[in-house]
Amino acid sequence: MEVKTAALLAGELRSLGFDVTEKGGTTGVVAVLKNGVGPAVLVRADMDALPVKETSGMPSASTAEVKDLSGKDQPALPACAHDTHVTGLIGTARVLVGLRDRWSGTLVMIGQPAEEIVAGARAM
Repeated sequence: MEVKTAALLAGELRSLGFDVTEKGGTTGVVAVLKNGVGPAVLVRADMDALPVKETSGMPSASTAEVKDLSGKDQPALPACAHDTHVTGLIGTARVLVGLRDRWSGTLVMIGQPAEEIVAGARAM
């Protein structure tokens, strides 16, 4: 159910010059940046959230709701640090793009959905 996260990730990577493929295994993102001849390096992050309502009261508390696989509205909380996984993937992409004069090869960035239910990797 990572529709918004996948769109955000795809947009960020596309803006950095990656060739982006969306909707792999439903909401997965695969981005490829070719920078001459050399090895291929793959960096993967899982992107999903748990159907948990956040009750912390913090200003940054998640208020997101998504439809689950059965179509029922559920709260969505990145309780296992999946928000930092996606942030780290974007940050890594930005740094490596900024250093492209120091490396050559192919960089592949993957945002994998549905890690919590062990379905995303298989679907992708």
